[in-house]
Amino acid sequence: MEKKKKWDLPHWVMPGVFSGNYVVDEAVERISIVKPVEKGTEPENEEALELMVEAALETALKQSPPPTPEQPIEIILTQKESVLRDHVEKLELEIASLKEEVASWEKRLKEFEEKQAKEHQYLYQVVLALKKEWERERNEDRHH
Repeated sequence: MEKKKKWDLPHWVMPGVFSGNYVVDEAVERISIVKPVEKGTEPENEEALELMVEAALETALKQSPPPTPEQPIEIILTQKESVLRDHVEKLELEIASLKEEVASWEKRLKEFEEKQAKEHQYLYQVVLALKKEWERERNEDRHH
């Protein structure tokens, strides 16, 4: 364990424990690590996306039978195009399912917010009724 510099926070840290990027969920008096961010899972730019597509293409081509010398170049290109088309269709289906899931979560959130607003209004009415009852009892005690 090593001590931080004077100008840093005055607590001890263990080197190497938290190496890497982490997504942090912060709350009052609490910080919990949600999950480590994996490098390479999301492309940061178009080059990374192209590399991911090329890697998927290479793995798909490795799984397909090797072209024979009799096959013309057009057939090989159509095989590559079909592999790319299949990959794009798969990604589009995944995007559509994720959009549906997001829509259902947004609907649930809206329902919960409406339920919370109703409960808030109900509690407000209860508190208001209790206040009126308390004031009525207080006024009765003054007159007696």
